[in-house]
Amino acid sequence: MRAKFLVTKVEQVNPTTQRVAMMAVSDAPFSAEGASDDNSFARWTPSGELTMTITNPNLVGALPEGKKFYLDFTEATI
Repeated sequence: MRAKFLVTKVEQVNPTTQRVAMMAVSDAPFSAEGASDDNSFARWTPSGELTMTITNPNLVGALPEGKKFYLDFTEATI
């Protein structure tokens, strides 16, 4: 499954830690046919939220507020 999320908030906890909040993207006006790439996920799952804390120094700052990202979900079988 692929979802498109928008970074809505980046909180700098300390110099090496960030808390990042994201929400599922949908476009207005909503097109149930998926005419907009921003509605390809929202057509079937119209809302979603994700919050994560990042402590990896190579990834702090990699998800800037206001940017959109695709999130790919693959089952972990191990």
